[in-house]
Amino acid sequence: MPFVAQQVEDLRAQLRRWSDPDLVPCALPSVHPPATLVFFFNAFPNATLESELRAEMERMPRSVRACFDDTAELLYARLDGAEDRYPTGPNRQFQQLFVHPHASLRHMDFTHFMLMEPDMQPIRPYWLDSLQALMRQTSVPLAGERTAETETETETATAAAAADAGDVAQRTPMDSPVPSFAPPLLVPACTAAPPSMFGRMEWWQQGSLLHAPSSVDESIHMNGNALYALSSAFILLLQSAWTKLPSHAFDLALYYYMWGTPSEWKQCRPDNDRSDRQRETSMHWHKFRYTPLLYNCGEEGCPSHHLLLLDQPRTVLAHKMDGRRHGGRSANRLWPILVRGTLIVLAGGATTAALMNWRKRRRAAEQAATETEAEARTENAPLRGEREQEQGDEERR
Repeated sequence: MPFVAQQVEDLRAQLRRWSDPDLVPCALPSVHPPATLVFFFNAFPNATLESELRAEMERMPRSVRACFDDTAELLYARLDGAEDRYPTGPNRQFQQLFVHPHASLRHMDFTHFMLMEPDMQPIRPYWLDSLQALMRQTSVPLAGERTAETETETETATAAAAADAGDVAQRTPMDSPVPSFAPPLLVPACTAAPPSMFGRMEWWQQGSLLHAPSSVDESIHMNGNALYALSSAFILLLQSAWTKLPSHAFDLALYYYMWGTPSEWKQCRPDNDRSDRQRETSMHWHKFRYTPLLYNCGEEGCPSHHLLLLDQPRTVLAHKMDGRRHGGRSANRLWPILVRGTLIVLAGGATTAALMNWRKRRRAAEQAATETEAEARTENAPLRGEREQEQGDEERR
């Protein structure tokens, strides 16, 4: 969970929101291992911040704390000056998650992670279970999961490392080295993770599109709040995008690199560089997947929490979703009732208002249609009278 000083209160509110029974992260007992919660602060180490977050987590109910392991991490990006501005600051934080020697999640033996900013809010319970189930749909085990295959691979990797002079862990061709991007982002140290955990990733990113795009670039790029795989090949692709498009936000830069920037789209024929990038993209585009579990409301937010729940039955997390409560009840509470064999789903707040407005518009349309029909009958009355009189004369004759 990356955040800056101005988002500390939003982050604390996010943690408190998980205590809502309607938004609890996981079911107990969970079929998935506990997740690791990683906080990523943009600035330098802060003892006060650490104590506040620790106290916030201790206040969580046991049913919430059980969803996460006891090794919650607080990492620091140590950004200052010009680096700590938009979009450079968020870009640096994102880059450090992949290739920093101390803060990178791959260095900490993770294989996948979910980037969840403070404004990425749960709208349904058991959202963490849903995310973990989606992450585990891959051909390799996740970090911390030991199977017979990974046990053998780990023993082989350890034996190869011990046999080498200097006892340096060996990379295999399946786990290619990751070059540095720019200072202070250095080459990450080798980990003892099994090579297959980084070498065979079925997907690299799973996320959401903007729900109402206003341009072509918004209709293809995946929002940065997404699931990521720490694949070597994916990191190399990310670093190429960061190098070529350093002034763009990290999520836009990736898709502009793969498909071209809006200015490049205006060219009748792509140049050689863009053609090469598009050929490269065609080879791994299948590793970028859109999932209904995540929903990007955009800068304007979603019009209604209730309507989003009804319209997106599989969504569990929404980006830039207003977390206000309606009518003193949980925003995602639905009340089903049975009326003469028909299931009616009632919801409060904005949904009720939307239904009432729809009924008003329908009544107004019906009334307008009735008035139009009445006017037509009035205008055509003389013609109908003449026609009836002619028909009567013909019958008498």
